[in-house]
Amino acid sequence: MLEWINFQRFPIKKLFYYKTGNGTVDSIQYIKQKMAENSGIVLIINDEIPENCKIASEHFASIIGNLLDNALEASADEEASFIEVKIKQVEKLLVISISDKCTRKDIFLETTKTNKNLHAIGFNSVKHTVRRYNGDFSVILSTIAN
Repeated sequence: MLEWINFQRFPIKKLFYYKTGNGTVDSIQYIKQKMAENSGIVLIINDEIPENCKIASEHFASIIGNLLDNALEASADEEASFIEVKIKQVEKLLVISISDKCTRKDIFLETTKTNKNLHAIGFNSVKHTVRRYNGDFSVILSTIAN
């Protein structure tokens, strides 16, 4: 009983480390998770990256980093905000899905950046990198019913 009482005096910190087997993705997701946590956003990760993934580390970093930056920006002012990351291989394709909660209208037309000239640079970088690997890039907007 005494140990339990003494334990209660120390604040408990939430520890996060998700190991995918890909050091680049692990590092990016760790950094973005800390950013999400500091903003009160829940980051959910469900990754299954194949060992023989052909995406170069710098390209993977660009894709994941830019998509998570966009999701963090979109979710920043939301109540009960979340971001969900899913990476998995489906047959010979690597599927990367980032979902977030954003209730703003015309999401593609708005930016919260101070310098409006920087709007969509990361998004366009992701499109370019995905196409470099003969991949498809799409954005799906959907409404979740309460």
